[in-house]
Amino acid sequence: MGLTRLKGWGCVRAGALACVVLAMSATTTSSFAQTAQDRAAARDLFNEARKLVKAGDYASACPKLEESQRLDPGVGTLFNLADCYEHTGKTASAWSMFADAAAASRASKEPEREKAARQRAQDIEPKLLRLSILIPPSVEVAGIEVRRDGTVLNKPMWGQAVPVDSGEHKIQVTAPGKKPWSVTITLSGEGKTETVTIPSLETETLPPPPPVAPAAASSSAAPPVSTSPPPAVQTSPPAGNGSNQRMIGLVAGGVGIVSLGLAGYFAYSTKSKLSDAEAYCVDTKCTDQKGVDLHDDAVKNADMASIFSAIGALGLVGGAVLYLTAPSSPSTSSASKRPFLLAGPGSIVVKGAF
Repeated sequence: MGLTRLKGWGCVRAGALACVVLAMSATTTSSFAQTAQDRAAARDLFNEARKLVKAGDYASACPKLEESQRLDPGVGTLFNLADCYEHTGKTASAWSMFADAAAASRASKEPEREKAARQRAQDIEPKLLRLSILIPPSVEVAGIEVRRDGTVLNKPMWGQAVPVDSGEHKIQVTAPGKKPWSVTITLSGEGKTETVTIPSLETETLPPPPPVAPAAASSSAAPPVSTSPPPAVQTSPPAGNGSNQRMIGLVAGGVGIVSLGLAGYFAYSTKSKLSDAEAYCVDTKCTDQKGVDLHDDAVKNADMASIFSAIGALGLVGGAVLYLTAPSSPSTSSASKRPFLLAGPGSIVVKGAF
């Protein structure tokens, strides 16, 4: 077990000075952060792992060293874990941990251990397996996500040959509106670089709707089928739509008459407002706010009178056209049903037989 405990090993890559500062603070706080039981369990795991290493069972020793390092981080445990990783083919992990152990040993002023760890890292570096994941520009789409062994690789990592451990590695690529793509590769040997080029992702298509299950056949006996011809259906010519059209014409004419009445009301109101405004205005100039308000009201009423006049005229003309052009009913003679208009001052009367 190492004599000096560090709270974390990510700091050593930031520089020796930062590691020295963190190591000094960690040595004063680690005893409070870790219980005696954790340290006892870590020591027991370490001793058991050392026995397995002597027996050549590195595959069983590595997990025990990992747990020991988690419970009670130490330079000695880190060094032994890196050695275990190297013997199991995890060269990338071993190389990184030896570098961490060298930096930590330097921070704790252990030159011999630093030298040994640094030498081990240098010996492993030429043996590293590297993996490059290449995404051509034509494949890159908005929202594309690349994962290696479940870890997201950001764009700076694309096309970069990075050290990886030997064994299987799964690469997954997803993007909005595209079918997911994945591949699993197995790396082995020493000093090799494998490149995986991501192909164009297929467009995802919506699944077809589920088939409609046929209706279950009824268990009851089917009714007998009659062979006699169907009874003749008495048909009559379709009724004409003249009555409907005439009704629409009458409604339109009624709307026109009401609109003309409203137009007359607003016209009268306009005249009244203008007459009241004359007491406060000379020509178009008003000297009092009340006169301005009366003049504005008169303008608004005049606008409304114009609108309702137009609606009334359209309603009367359209209603008359609809009524007069309605088709004749077969049961009514053309002479008795034809309507006619009587126009007089302020009114229009429609007469005819319906």
